[in-house]
Amino acid sequence: MVLDLATAARERDIVTASINDSIARFVAWHASKQPGGVTRTTMVYGVDKPIPGVLTGVPTGATLTDSTDTTTALVISSPGTYRRQRFLRRVDVRSRGVRFEECEFTGGPTAHTSDHGLLQVTSDLFVGAGEADDVQVIDCTFRPRALGNRVNGFLGWHTRFERCDFTRVVDPFGVHGFNWWTANGQPTNYPAGFSAKGCTWHDLYFDAADYQSDGYTHNDGVQIQGGDNGVVLGCWGVSRRDPAIGYQPDVGQYTGGRTLSNILIQANVGTPTGWVIDRNWFDAAHLSINISTAITALQISGNRFDGTASGRDINSDMSPTDRPSVLVYDNTRANGTTVNVRRGSTSSQDTAPTAPAASSTYDDATYDNATY
Repeated sequence: MVLDLATAARERDIVTASINDSIARFVAWHASKQPGGVTRTTMVYGVDKPIPGVLTGVPTGATLTDSTDTTTALVISSPGTYRRQRFLRRVDVRSRGVRFEECEFTGGPTAHTSDHGLLQVTSDLFVGAGEADDVQVIDCTFRPRALGNRVNGFLGWHTRFERCDFTRVVDPFGVHGFNWWTANGQPTNYPAGFSAKGCTWHDLYFDAADYQSDGYTHNDGVQIQGGDNGVVLGCWGVSRRDPAIGYQPDVGQYTGGRTLSNILIQANVGTPTGWVIDRNWFDAAHLSINISTAITALQISGNRFDGTASGRDINSDMSPTDRPSVLVYDNTRANGTTVNVRRGSTSSQDTAPTAPAASSTYDDATYDNATY
């Protein structure tokens, strides 16, 4: 048999073109199934609304490898990349330069009895770390197997999240800004090293909690307790409980399945400074964004609220003397109305903005598009 190289080359080119065409058509079909044709690689944070299971979390069809199933935490003490792993135990990162891609965090077979995260990054080794050293968490799912009122998604600092999905936890993100276990109340503040971009949280675990004043878990999408210069950008937070689990009281601020807040800012570990809460989508909650402490250099901009908060979309408990540089602008509801900051129990959230007051009469005023 004589081999015709020219014919073989033509046949090869035909087969190659056919394969490339099939791949292109599959990619186009897959993109057409995303909202507006958006894919994870083309998604623009703050512009394209993240959809759980479509644009966030472990991609559909990914095959995961299970870790050891145990109540003992997996301690990661050296740099490295973990891809398509299902962690059947709590993960404690104690090294810079760790990356997780398309992983699922389920925690162990029993619930924690003290505050923990499915992923924890609380090591002092991150003091002075730059962004290149921070833990990276990309396209991951956080969904605990064992439910409890102390089970959170993430706890710590110096971690960057992109396109991750959180369900069935009390607080998806707990950002402390320094080693929570050894420095609670530490007056020195540190960079939080934290960002959440294009992430989603929804169907949270709500239950009775004897450590809270009203006896219920205070679910917060992102609980900011300290640290500087964190970013929450282009996320979709739905502050509602999962109706199939936990406690289901339909009373007071928790009516309609609401939980407490999407963003909580407080100064448990230093005063948070320089945070940016930008172009997110926030649904439900009681106080969707709740500033419960003094803070400096805070920006709340371009956020979109669905208008179903039982209390306020943006609440501030700051006094007139501790609000030096907070910027609030371009926040709207689904019906197009402007969302104003509200302070004081009797003020109307929809009152037209006024100039910042010079005295405590600020307590009953609302503001928008103002530096105060």
